Amino acid sequence: MPSRVDLVILFSARVSSVNKAQAKENIQQAEEQYTRLLNLLKTSGLHAVGKRGEKLGELMILVKCPQQKLDALARAERDSNFIHGLPVHNLGSIAAKSVNLSDSDRLRLVHDYITWTTEDGGLAVVPGTEQWSRVTSIIAIHDQEFNEKWLKAWSAQGIGSGSVDLDKVKDHFGEEVGLYFHFLATYAKALTIISAIGGGFWFFGASYSPYYSIALVLWATTFVEYWKVLERKISVRWGTYGAFRVEKLRHDYVKDARSPLQRDLLRATRMAASFPIILGFVAVLAGILSTLFAVEAFLTRLYTGPLHQHVGLFNTILFMASVPNFLGLYQKYATKMTNLENHKHQSTYDYSLTIKRFVLSATVAYLGLVLSAFVYVPFGQQIMTFVHSQLSAQSGLNETAETMKDTPSAGIWQQDIGSITTTIDTTRLQSQMYAYTVTNQIVGAFLEVGLPYIMRFIGRVQGGAVSGNGKGKGKRVDFKDENSSVTEASAAASGEERKEERELLVKIRKEVALGRDYDVFEDYLEMVTQFGYVVIWSTIWPLAPVMALINNYIELRSDAFKISKHVRRPIPVRVDSIGPWLECLKNLTWIAALMNPALVYMFNPRYSGKIPDAQSVMGWVALIALMASHEFLFMRGVIRFIVERVFWRGSEEQIECERIERQVKDICLDSLKRDRVLASDYAKDVDADDFWKQDEGLNEIQKVLKDA
Repeated sequence: MPSRVDLVILFSARVSSVNKAQAKENIQQAEEQYTRLLNLLKTSGLHAVGKRGEKLGELMILVKCPQQKLDALARAERDSNFIHGLPVHNLGSIAAKSVNLSDSDRLRLVHDYITWTTEDGGLAVVPGTEQWSRVTSIIAIHDQEFNEKWLKAWSAQGIGSGSVDLDKVKDHFGEEVGLYFHFLATYAKALTIISAIGGGFWFFGASYSPYYSIALVLWATTFVEYWKVLERKISVRWGTYGAFRVEKLRHDYVKDARSPLQRDLLRATRMAASFPIILGFVAVLAGILSTLFAVEAFLTRLYTGPLHQHVGLFNTILFMASVPNFLGLYQKYATKMTNLENHKHQSTYDYSLTIKRFVLSATVAYLGLVLSAFVYVPFGQQIMTFVHSQLSAQSGLNETAETMKDTPSAGIWQQDIGSITTTIDTTRLQSQMYAYTVTNQIVGAFLEVGLPYIMRFIGRVQGGAVSGNGKGKGKRVDFKDENSSVTEASAAASGEERKEERELLVKIRKEVALGRDYDVFEDYLEMVTQFGYVVIWSTIWPLAPVMALINNYIELRSDAFKISKHVRRPIPVRVDSIGPWLECLKNLTWIAALMNPALVYMFNPRYSGKIPDAQSVMGWVALIALMASHEFLFMRGVIRFIVERVFWRGSEEQIECERIERQVKDICLDSLKRDRVLASDYAKDVDADDFWKQDEGLNEIQKVLKDA
């Protein structure tokens, strides 16, 4: 039976140079680095062996951590947790020699040991660094049996996690993935409340209702505050509360002679310096999106020339050609700016980078609705009239009335100003909300679940795997001679063992060929963006929460399917919070408190009729938003006070925290008492000296008495 494989280190020995001398030098470098890596792993107490990959020059270094080494790593982490105040649920195990570990803990400990810096006791093997330039990735291998049971459990009916034990998800994939599914399940359950409310308002045709808007902001604020408490309770139960206190140094962290205060000030200065750059990117992106919006909203209604019916398609092509490329460019600059900040820990690095990336993603997601609500609908007629007059002046359309009558559609621009001003689509906001909350979600589900199958099929065709002729672009290795590379000891083993070994290697090669690591950022981004649509904009279309609920019921299962089938197994990461995404939720809720009153005031017939003209609307909107902001801050404080006392005070998790803290103090006090006892025993030994037995005080007093 093949030994269990903990991790696989992917090593590239491929040579791209056509120069023979350079190619030989590259091969020698690859050989030296490979030998050094293998020796480092073996001399550090790990089992490691290299196997051929799917293509020529691709190597897989299989790594297993012996139980004795694993126990040592687990004890070191357990002691560190205790010293730094993390929850240790069984303090009696502090002195135990072995530790019961879940699959995720085992993989995390081994991965951390390999990648941590040498200062933190690791091997500092990090893919893509100068020292390990040929190490391309470090991956874990899926447990197909667990995945099948997991997917089967998701087939059960129910909102949220259904019959799925999310603690088992944490034990298998780690706290980061487990916490994401906890968040998604909790969010889905919370949506049932606002979906019922929104469905009722939609049924009675009450869009832009002030009562629904108030309920929406109350619901969003309560959900965010409840999740803050819930994630704290989860982290206490999982033993990760305060995990940042034991976080190790980032590999790219550069130490210098500055004091900690000076380093923090320098980092803050660099973060502040990145704000103008981010705002510049936002301004350019807003300009691109506004131009595309103007073409789609205005010019498509004015242009009557050739192919005018395809102008909308042309606009879509422009969007696909410009926006994704611009976001890709921005992501490179955002990464560079975050690298310059020189974060000490990976959690703060990810926090900073996530906020930077979310700013532009939110701009893409919400700017179209902002332009429709605050530009197109209130000022659409004036803009259309102005653009028409400019086009008419430039194209010479100011003809006599007789000519206009004879050629009512002359030129390429619409000439009937009356028909232009009546083409303003007052239902545009509802149409956009439907597209964002229904159409986009369907497309996203296909991209997550269906597209990877198509891409892998295309990859197999291009690589020659389908036809089996080996003439694809990537030169594949024939594995029929797999047994020829085994050692004599392996050759002496039974045929069944060799068969199982071959099956294991085939399985590993298939997972390596997936070529895609799981990134929880994309899943959080999708859910937080959807939360923004619901809480900020669903007063436009109250059925949006219902669509979000349906999507999230599917999303829970499609994400599980994606992790099991389409991406490599996630490397476990220990976290105690969803981190920057919680801040994003807070900010979106605050924006919702500003936007909902403004939308109600502008579009509810009861209030919009009181607006004297479109030009004066922005002043009233700003005033209403300012008032709503102050009311929101007060309301959030009240809700936070209530949620904290209802869901945290007196809870099992709070009692557990206090119990553990008392036990830690008791252990420390017992240790001090033992030290005092030892000191007392030592004092008794010293007192046995004759010097301390010869007291002269009473004799002197007696002498004084006699003299008196």
